[in-house]
Amino acid sequence: MTDRPELIIDTCAFSNGEFRHWLPSYYGIKKISAITYAEYLALGKNSESVKEFFNAMKVKIESFSIEQAELSAAILKSTPVEGRRCKCCHQINWNDVLIAGHFTNLAAVFVTDNPKDFHSFFDSKTVMTTEEVLQKFGDRAMQRSA
Repeated sequence: MTDRPELIIDTCAFSNGEFRHWLPSYYGIKKISAITYAEYLALGKNSESVKEFFNAMKVKIESFSIEQAELSAAILKSTPVEGRRCKCCHQINWNDVLIAGHFTNLAAVFVTDNPKDFHSFFDSKTVMTTEEVLQKFGDRAMQRSA
């Protein structure tokens, strides 16, 4: 099934209930970074319930490797200063930079409902919102699972 890109999913994408409901039917690789996992834990959720939440959607939690740390540093260094900062608070958004470091598969799609936070890190073709993912892959995925 090579026509299905790997999905690397940002924290905010899970706010879309339709996307969460559809996600288990997507037969490509789906994963989040350990940083996204940490963001959920920081919300006061316990680790078992967070793991169950992602397991129910067949989403893998990927550890943060040295290679990804190096990629995060390279992304930060190569991004213009204005692209490194949060549009609201103007601070460097470290979580987004570290999450971007998980994007080692250039054929993957980064799924976020905050695309402006990531377009300075990636080519715009590799960043999609949950709605765009549902439009592009939703109908075909549902048809194949039926």
